[in-house]
Amino acid sequence: ATPSAWLGGSLPLNNATTTIAHTTSCSTTVAETISELIVQATATLTLSGASAQLACDSVSLNGTLAFNGTGLLDISKTFTLGGSAIFNCDNGTVRYSGSAEQSLFSGPARLTYNNLTLAGGGNKSLIASADLTALNVVVNAGSTLRIQDSNNDVLLNGDFSVNGSLNAEAGTIHFTGTSDQNIAFAGVGPLTFNNLLNAKTAGVLRLNGN
Repeated sequence: ATPSAWLGGSLPLNNATTTIAHTTSCSTTVAETISELIVQATATLTLSGASAQLACDSVSLNGTLAFNGTGLLDISKTFTLGGSAIFNCDNGTVRYSGSAEQSLFSGPARLTYNNLTLAGGGNKSLIASADLTALNVVVNAGSTLRIQDSNNDVLLNGDFSVNGSLNAEAGTIHFTGTSDQNIAFAGVGPLTFNNLLNAKTAGVLRLNGN
């Protein structure tokens, strides 16, 4: 980003609240951590290309947040989507990295990711009745994916890699890809599901571990 693109002609400082009020793109790694990223209802922020990396404590999305490539959005606290929010992950990765409890998102009933990574530590939870769709999900060591509600559904089109923990209290994990999918587990076993649904119409679901 260039200073001239910002009101006042200077880049946001580390831990500042940053508001996107127009159409703009980010194609580099932003070294500063944004305290709260606000995308207004008429605005669009695009993370463009593999070099686009943005770290935020919280994201408040009322407009459009899109990936154009394989960039990274890191969220350490909350991801809140308003009624007019549009989120398009394309080939990008969203990483939840807080060391404390985190809800994956609030606002819509379902959110679609490409690559979803859970890191930092603590439970990363779906709120009641919320669903998510993703290509690949990685749960890093020290973190837990918590699916606490009987109406929680996780739909996976790719691989599920659990290096931390799965707390599938009441929800259902659906494997829906049309090519081969893998369940990889490196934690203290066995990996325990509540409901596991093989909804594949093609390809093989492979269990790599107990």
